[in-house]
Amino acid sequence: MQKRVLSSTIMVLAILLVSIFSTSTVSANGMDWHSYEEGLSVSEQREQPVMIYFYTENCGACVMMEEQTFTERKVQERGDDTVFVKVDASAEGELASQYGITGVPTTVFIDSNEDTIREEVGFMDADHLTTVIDDVISDGEVDDDQDTSNQETDDQEQSFLEDNFLRNMLIITVSSLVVAIAIILSLNKMKEEDN
Repeated sequence: MQKRVLSSTIMVLAILLVSIFSTSTVSANGMDWHSYEEGLSVSEQREQPVMIYFYTENCGACVMMEEQTFTERKVQERGDDTVFVKVDASAEGELASQYGITGVPTTVFIDSNEDTIREEVGFMDADHLTTVIDDVISDGEVDDDQDTSNQETDDQEQSFLEDNFLRNMLIITVSSLVVAIAIILSLNKMKEEDN
């Protein structure tokens, strides 16, 4: 009886582990995202610029922005003065083409008339993004050294991808081990019941 309870418990734990660790980590908790059409409407009502974040599901730098940039409170607070729009460039190719998107992540700032104010291509950390948003709001220019920023971004993205790969491999290994143990215990239980 104890083996049956242990076996059932391990099976439940295995299922829980697999379901927990297999969910997508690509999310931006705290961001007030709108669809494109909704964002334009909100922009017109509030008389605020729109920040359109173009991404794709399989983009490493996009995942970095989701996990590192958009989770920062200082970025989220800019939603009081900017309308945030999130667009999957692969799913909404026509819209991406309209804005000339050739790579992701790309962040485009527009006014309520859909006129482009500014475009930023590539990963932006929270400090850089908030500076850009503040400058768009105040109609200013950003003084930044793109060559240095791009090299730092490449290094950050490579480090992030390596860390994510190792974490995911560890999760898969542990989950597989738990499932294997549960299967072995279940097989042993069935073998004992047959005897």
